[in-house]
Amino acid sequence: LLLRAFLGVTFVFAAVQKLSNRGFFDSGNPTSIQSQLRGSASTTPFGSLIAPLLHVAVPLGIVIAFAELAVGIGTLIGLYSRLAAASGMLINLMFFLTVSYNASPYYNGSDIVFFFAWSVIAFGGAGALSLDAYFGAQRARETALANAGSGRSKAGAERVAAVDRRIAVAKVGTAGLIGV
Repeated sequence: LLLRAFLGVTFVFAAVQKLSNRGFFDSGNPTSIQSQLRGSASTTPFGSLIAPLLHVAVPLGIVIAFAELAVGIGTLIGLYSRLAAASGMLINLMFFLTVSYNASPYYNGSDIVFFFAWSVIAFGGAGALSLDAYFGAQRARETALANAGSGRSKAGAERVAAVDRRIAVAKVGTAGLIGV
């Protein structure tokens, strides 16, 4: 729970900071996404992959910020937590291979630490205090009721499938509501 809170708050904060800082999108600012891409293109072995992104730096920065926001919120509330954590791993791997690639020694760059911190949630899930756990428990209760007295009949299987659809719609609806 503490790791989820730390990672979630950190990613939400990073996203809000990017979106509210006009300098992040101003190519003349030394802290802008353009400057960061330019610096990464010249210092990492992946420069040839980064250089073509300079002409789409602002949209890329917006996508990164909203991805961080989605990952952070998903992690904080524990909804689609494994997907959020895997996305967080991908974002931090991308940052490690670009922005903090030349940190020396490597453990001075925080992105590698974040990558492995995300792996705990990606492989282990969000834990008991999460919407994933709530929807899982709800599915288990409803599945048990659907199976009661019907055994492995076709009707029982259809009721379980209906429960699965209802839970899936509830999770997607919750994510959509939070997204809005």
